[in-house]
Amino acid sequence: MEHREKLASRLESYNFFSYIFMTLPNTEFVDKILRLMTDGELQSKMRLDLIESYIKSCAVKTLPTVLQEILVDRTQLLRGINEDGCPPPYESLYVKRPPQDVMGEITSLYNKANCTLAEDVHDSREYIGVELNFMVMLCMKQWIALESNDANTAKNMSDLQIQFFNEHLSRWIPHYARRMYEYAQTDFYKGIALLLENWIEEESIYLSEQLNIQ
Repeated sequence: MEHREKLASRLESYNFFSYIFMTLPNTEFVDKILRLMTDGELQSKMRLDLIESYIKSCAVKTLPTVLQEILVDRTQLLRGINEDGCPPPYESLYVKRPPQDVMGEITSLYNKANCTLAEDVHDSREYIGVELNFMVMLCMKQWIALESNDANTAKNMSDLQIQFFNEHLSRWIPHYARRMYEYAQTDFYKGIALLLENWIEEESIYLSEQLNIQ
């Protein structure tokens, strides 16, 4: 795959996972997932078996029932309301480091990339959805630089992606994905957990290759 095509593919995947973790499920959320399920290109890149199975099972349920199931599962997986349940997806909880240290490192990378959080984002920068969205921003900046023939900025954004992935995402998201799968009550979120773990593994291989050829 050509470099720009691969970047576009990675950007699409980071957008997908960021959307899953940043968006409170509603009718629009369900509609978007259904559209993604029929996207042949996305299906060729991701295994959607469990998600597809869940959506098919929803054919005999009302939309409010489906939304309630997803909302309840999302809350217990992402917000950690049950002490005996899944620890919520904040990096410091999984790497067992003080939150201020993790946040300080992430903020430094934001500054290097000249990125800021959107005004409507209220989660901390160590939350899984925000971390994934940071990779969206880095990929977008790299794409714009490539389109403008700005090789220096494109390389800087690529380097920051590798650094952020190796120092943050790869160190904790696989652990969370496994816990997410273990505690999920719906096949929808079990499927998301499997997709996420697989995606991080694929990214690790790809970015390692990029690092070796630099």
